[in-house]
Amino acid sequence: MREGRFAECKPVVLQLAARFPADVPVMRLVVQCLGALGEHHAALYYAKRLLATNSRDGGLQLNVARLHARLGEIDAAVAAFNAAIAAGLLDAIPELAQLRLGSGRIGEGLHVLGEHEQLLAAAAIDDGARHAILARLQLVKAQFQFAQGDVERCVQTCEGVRVAEPDVAASLQAVKASCMNYMPGVSRERVFAEHRRFGELLENAVPATPRDWRDRLQCDRRPLRVGIISPDMRTHSVAVFALPLLRQLHARTADFHVSVFHVG
Repeated sequence: MREGRFAECKPVVLQLAARFPADVPVMRLVVQCLGALGEHHAALYYAKRLLATNSRDGGLQLNVARLHARLGEIDAAVAAFNAAIAAGLLDAIPELAQLRLGSGRIGEGLHVLGEHEQLLAAAAIDDGARHAILARLQLVKAQFQFAQGDVERCVQTCEGVRVAEPDVAASLQAVKASCMNYMPGVSRERVFAEHRRFGELLENAVPATPRDWRDRLQCDRRPLRVGIISPDMRTHSVAVFALPLLRQLHARTADFHVSVFHVG
């Protein structure tokens, strides 16, 4: 499983589950393996079996919540996330907020965000952990505000986060930079600076790994096959931004074979 060979692991972990159905580490392996293979219904079945005898385990509640969410079972996912939070797993708070955002429950999500912020403020946890969870929660709040079109408050929320992990800092800056595209009275220079700042934070969060492909290209000079899939390839602004890239790729037919799929 450490090597990512989940298909090979599957028959082994299922045999172990049949032999040791009450063994918690074994059942966790089954859930992890099946989830990694995308077999979410089966993973949820075993996770619920495990949860039936370990109902106070916040980690198990979180696994069940994530599986329900992946299956689109929003109400069940919300209930499981709340159970995980009640069990003391406060890391589940931002995920619950994100689920509400993704399911379009904007008003409900903003209401619950305030309650969760109060819960975090009163929780007996390390300040570092509190700041990390709060930063992720503020990110979701900014995304809620952006979804409502309240770009000014969204920018204020993003700027109010002083301490955040690199990936969260990059995401907050991405939301802030996007807001700048819609705010009246903001200069092009400011908008450009905010987008450039996002690029810097993204590079810090996800450092590039240089690779030398020259040997591979010398051995195999076939055109690289590129597939582009999007529901926004006709009249959406995404298509406008993509057009220069497509023109450049199309001009290099010896190097690239490009197929574009519009999935409406």
